[in-house]
Amino acid sequence: MKYMFLFISSFISFFLVAHPHVFIDNRVSVFFDDKGLAGFRHEWSFDEMFSSTIIQEFDLNADGKFDEKEIKDVERGAFSNLKEYNYFVDITINGKHFKIQGIKDFYAEIDSGVMIYDFFLPCEVTAILDNQEVKIAVYDPTYFVQIIWVSENPFSFKDISNVELGYEVIEDEKNSYYYGQIIPEALKIQFRKKP
Repeated sequence: MKYMFLFISSFISFFLVAHPHVFIDNRVSVFFDDKGLAGFRHEWSFDEMFSSTIIQEFDLNADGKFDEKEIKDVERGAFSNLKEYNYFVDITINGKHFKIQGIKDFYAEIDSGVMIYDFFLPCEVTAILDNQEVKIAVYDPTYFVQIIWVSENPFSFKDISNVELGYEVIEDEKNSYYYGQIIPEALKIQFRKKP
């Protein structure tokens, strides 16, 4: 009986640790400029429980929105530490890993009780006459946070007048995690300079 209790306790503990505790719906806008790829703007919408925690902690005047100071506090207290985890973003450029240096233009807002983060991740890749291939996947390999593409308009492309563009969503098997059981979806982009 003692061993059965230990087994059940271990089993329950394993699944309490294993399941995600935060859920994010992710939308990405891919930005180009006159040189080529400029970077990615991310919009993260959080689950109600995490949202309420952050709102309670940082909306100090309880007016249901974040002012400029509160946004800076959110960034410092509930976002900037994600730099250690590459902001849950994995990028490869022509098969080589891209080291994320930082983000720009962080913004946080409350929409009907839901926390939304918005930020720009610079990733400059010059458009040339040959195809450049960039792959981006957004996931937390610890599985504490579950990140999925939103079901409606998960990505968009901005300022593409100077490039020829192709893209597809693929299963990123090389980055499978949680003992290989979860395969993140990646956006694979191919682009080249218009001749």
